[in-house]
Amino acid sequence: MAAKAVGVEALVVVDPVASRRAKAIELGASQAVDPTVEDVATVVRGATHALDTTALPDVVAMALSALESRGILVVVGLGARHVTIDVTDLLLNGKMIRGCIEGDANPSEFIPELLTMHAHGKFPMDAIMRRYDARDIETAVADARSGEAIKPVLVW
Repeated sequence: MAAKAVGVEALVVVDPVASRRAKAIELGASQAVDPTVEDVATVVRGATHALDTTALPDVVAMALSALESRGILVVVGLGARHVTIDVTDLLLNGKMIRGCIEGDANPSEFIPELLTMHAHGKFPMDAIMRRYDARDIETAVADARSGEAIKPVLVW
């Protein structure tokens, strides 16, 4: 949603859960790929940017290799501590891998910007949120893992 809100036109979402792929298309993704049946590397080859939320070593390595020269891979998922990458590809093609903490944003600037986008219908967070009573935290976690919920929110 954020990428679409700031004008990214070609946005490919990769997700094994059909309902999340459908929601991505509904919210502005130009393409949604099922990694269990499609060759993701072929679909995303030549991307200028990639965002990995999986922290799966094979996914991180594939995302890096699929980037065009000078492409940027941002990793935000926590998982495996080590990933094997092709350093030759990284160096010869000027690619970059970087981490990102909470969007690398200044909250005092970014939160008002998100609220403004939301108020103008450009950042419809309600479309991906599912509210859970705080005592149902185990259900919220299970629903997030299964894909039943995209963004579980606990309410006290």
